[in-house]
Amino acid sequence: MYQIFDNSKKYSGNNSTLKRLSNILNLKITNKIQNKIIGIHAYKFGNLVIDKNIEYILIIGGTDINEDIYDNHKLLIIKKSLQQSKYIICFNNFLKDHVISINPSLSNKIKIIPQSIIFENTLLNYDFRSKLSKLNYSYDNYQKIFVMVGNLRKIKNPFYLENFFNNNCKYLLVLIGDNLENYEINNTKNFLYLGPIENNLLPSIYQQVDGLINTSVSEGMSTSILEAMYYKCPVFAFNNEGNRSIINDGVNGFLFNNVNEFENKIKKYNKEIIINAFNIIKNYCKSNFEKNEYIKLIKK
Repeated sequence: MYQIFDNSKKYSGNNSTLKRLSNILNLKITNKIQNKIIGIHAYKFGNLVIDKNIEYILIIGGTDINEDIYDNHKLLIIKKSLQQSKYIICFNNFLKDHVISINPSLSNKIKIIPQSIIFENTLLNYDFRSKLSKLNYSYDNYQKIFVMVGNLRKIKNPFYLENFFNNNCKYLLVLIGDNLENYEINNTKNFLYLGPIENNLLPSIYQQVDGLINTSVSEGMSTSILEAMYYKCPVFAFNNEGNRSIINDGVNGFLFNNVNEFENKIKKYNKEIIINAFNIIKNYCKSNFEKNEYIKLIKK
């Protein structure tokens, strides 16, 4: 029986994907490398499993194929981990194309399985307004309040819009997640680091703000974007391949290339874009499909 390998401190943002897979596949989570194991990240996980003569399924995370391949040492490990895997899971076609560009002979073992989200029928009643007010950030002081959800890491570029918000007193940006790289954060009236929040509270938060912002340099497939779209929160994301695989600019969300574009686009969203995003995620990110596709591979 397969198990899910998760070492959360090393996998940062990917641990939510691994925990979700454990739940929907009913597979145990382990922090030990053993035969028949599913892991994510062609370098971080790959470095632990190569040349071990074990059977494993490798999930491409995004950073591994988008960033780590430019480090020659990491690239050697990535190539080995891809070659020695039983199957390679990609969330979308652009990740698949990147893998094939590394080694065209791998195409037969690559499977495209989009990430799903868990659709909550009953949302927890979390008063985000009250939480901010207790910190002296009253909703009444802002025209719009935005959130950025995800652990603070260099690849996420969390301070990209810091100056913009500090120079625009009518907007507030709230960062939610663990400060994994120990940034020194200067909270101001318009830029607030709130810290980590339990995942089951996020759907309620999405419905109380004016948008989710993603400024990542690169992405595989952002769970926070999928969740925000489902809970009818407008999404404004930096224009990279992973975000383009989810967002059709001006149709179900907004992509921006610079701060000026971001400023223009936060003035444009409308109800049609929110509904388009909701319908796409509802029909595309189904856990039953994801579950069934993984089960097919596990049973082979």
